[in-house]
Amino acid sequence: MHALDVRGSCEEHERIIPWVGDVRDYETVRRAAAGCATAFHTAAVMSLLGICDRATRREVESVNIGGTENVIRACETEGVSRLVHTSTDSVCYRPHPVVEADEAMAYAERCLDIYAKTKIIAEKMVREADGHSGVRTVCLRPAGLWGDDDGCYMVAKLLIQLKKGRFVATNLPFLSWIRSFATM
Repeated sequence: MHALDVRGSCEEHERIIPWVGDVRDYETVRRAAAGCATAFHTAAVMSLLGICDRATRREVESVNIGGTENVIRACETEGVSRLVHTSTDSVCYRPHPVVEADEAMAYAERCLDIYAKTKIIAEKMVREADGHSGVRTVCLRPAGLWGDDDGCYMVAKLLIQLKKGRFVATNLPFLSWIRSFATM
């Protein structure tokens, strides 16, 4: 089993061969994919800005789109037979609750941020690659990923906004619960 991580923070395990590198570097991705049967593509840059500067836009696009392109190409080149792509529920955003949707649901017509825009493009690429060169693909659309380290984007940003007094919640029990974490 191979694990490619830009930070080199892969936990040691006898069955895991860690690779330190950037998903934007095709050769690194290709070498890490060699000998694997399944690839789990989870690399992404989350930028929830609707309007952003060119540098931010380039970074998000290069990882979310360019990195995905590298993963697909590496899977095809190295004979990886399955690709599991982590997308986001934002690719099908609607201003109303979505019930009983499936993969046939149309993509969002309007994106609130650069993250969703790039994830739509990346997901389309993965779905179009299904069956090419023997690679079967699937896209997962989680509503949010939470981690346990200091780099966990969602928790860190939530706590920063809460401490600044900018967090608004209408569910009072939830607000009390989340405030307890901000004071830890």
